[in-house]
Amino acid sequence: MALSIIHGQQDGATRLALLGRLTIGDATEDFHKAIRDAIESGATRFILDFANLDYVDSAGLSALVGAHVAACRVGGSIQLANVPPRIQNLLSVSRLFQVFQLVTRSKDEKAGT
Repeated sequence: MALSIIHGQQDGATRLALLGRLTIGDATEDFHKAIRDAIESGATRFILDFANLDYVDSAGLSALVGAHVAACRVGGSIQLANVPPRIQNLLSVSRLFQVFQLVTRSKDEKAGT
């Protein structure tokens, strides 16, 4: 399944709901473009919703780090919401849980994808 990105706003931040797989190739390129376009439009704070993200490979992790760096360059931040246990484990093993703030959202907010 290819990556789909749904754009929105939440709590004054740009919310990107990621659906599918964040893997090498078009998916990571699309993700980079979404972050870059949002920053060019003035966004600095991001909430990445992983509720429907099935898989992240090493290129996907690299894309997340790149997004973090890009947000920090403009004085912003990235929060990860609704991170599935498998991806939480990947963030833990890679020590990236120290870089990203993980937040939880209510069922109502999840339904608003």
